Amino acid sequence: MSTDTKWYQVMPGFDQGSPKLGVLRLKGWGEDYLSLPGDIDDERSWAYPIIHEVVEKVTFELLCNPTEFKKSTETVLEGVTVAVQKLIKRGANALIANCGLFMWLHAVGIIEAAVDKAMDQLNLQNPDHKYRRPTVMLSSLNMLPAYLPTLGLGEQQRGVGPKPSEANFDCRVVVFTSNGDSCMELLKSVPQLKGCKLTRPSTPHIKGEVLVVGLNANDVLDGGPLRGFEAVAEGTPLVYSVVQRGVEKVAKALKEAYPSIALAIVECTQVSSFSDTIRCAMDVDVIDPINLGTSALELSVDHKFVQDDPASRLMQVKDKAEQAKQLKLSLGRCEKLDKVVEVYKAEVKEYNSEMQKKLLSTQPEEGQLDDLEKLKDINAKEIAALMETNKKQWDDIVAEIPNLPEEAQRSEERNLEKIAKQHQKNFAEMRAQHAMNFAKMKEMRQNNEVRKEQIALLRKRQAQP
Repeated sequence: MSTDTKWYQVMPGFDQGSPKLGVLRLKGWGEDYLSLPGDIDDERSWAYPIIHEVVEKVTFELLCNPTEFKKSTETVLEGVTVAVQKLIKRGANALIANCGLFMWLHAVGIIEAAVDKAMDQLNLQNPDHKYRRPTVMLSSLNMLPAYLPTLGLGEQQRGVGPKPSEANFDCRVVVFTSNGDSCMELLKSVPQLKGCKLTRPSTPHIKGEVLVVGLNANDVLDGGPLRGFEAVAEGTPLVYSVVQRGVEKVAKALKEAYPSIALAIVECTQVSSFSDTIRCAMDVDVIDPINLGTSALELSVDHKFVQDDPASRLMQVKDKAEQAKQLKLSLGRCEKLDKVVEVYKAEVKEYNSEMQKKLLSTQPEEGQLDDLEKLKDINAKEIAALMETNKKQWDDIVAEIPNLPEEAQRSEERNLEKIAKQHQKNFAEMRAQHAMNFAKMKEMRQNNEVRKEQIALLRKRQAQP
């Protein structure tokens, strides 16, 4: 196996595939609007493919009306479950929504129940397919509870050091939302935010830690809604040049009025088109739906560094320079060569053991027991022979190491290289044999299915008058 091959891709049942971001969409909203880069619905906002599903019964008006939403939880759950199931079936690795007020589904537990229900239904419908539960972060508000402690906010953090009075709470976080009233009720309903002090620019007499700015109302500091922002509620195109200038003006005014703000959270999925404007105007970090969705999706994507199998790791000690580099990076405190060999020896033994377990755990179908037992015996003998060969080779090296003279150091490096190549060959032969065995088992299963169909057809004909 080459060192640039991911060894776990050959493991049965593991399929990373192409990562996709699933987007839950509001019903009857934004069907005729032109999205902007940065908008969650715009493909130009993402480095990964996105797929959409509309959630029946969930409208923008419903999410802006907490009272009506709480009365509709059963119908909402039904619609969300159907949409989630479709997205998972289409290959979504992570889920987000095209409105930050979908956070209501987290606040009352609907989305978690819907994902569990969708997974159960999919696994029941297709038991031979292995579905993977997606990461779900429907709103950038998901991150607010996680970031409060990093800013010294929350009941536990206020319990350390001098206790602040209600009069001198400093706003550390600003939330830009499409609907200030609904967002306030929403944040009060999130259990993880219990005790969080909320305030709004329209109520400066109420001191708080988190400032909620509704761009649709008089939270905007000039006393009215943001010009051009009415398009969000109407689902019509935003005029970029108008809204961008307004967002910049509001952000600068907020920073001047609340200089202690250290983090901005963009709830509205259309305002994320102006996240960089907010960052520049306020000189703070910004969490928006785009970096939230990207982070959620990348939980299912491999790192850039390669996680090799033991045989590939052994190949990394092929010369003195590479050996010194790799041992320093991967083994750290193993300063003595005999300790290094013991570490590699343990890795190879574990790898052999895992391969043997995977082979022996294969469940045969009815009628294949005799043939499969023969295959198991053959493989068990091959694995035992390989393990014995490996053990002998490693024992020979370990036996020589304690008395290894200084002048023999160069030959020791050649020995390691030789053993590594031999192990690589052994593993390659073993994998090839396993592949042939599994192919034969698959062929037997297919033949068995054909026989079952022939028997069923014969019985059907015999039953005919």
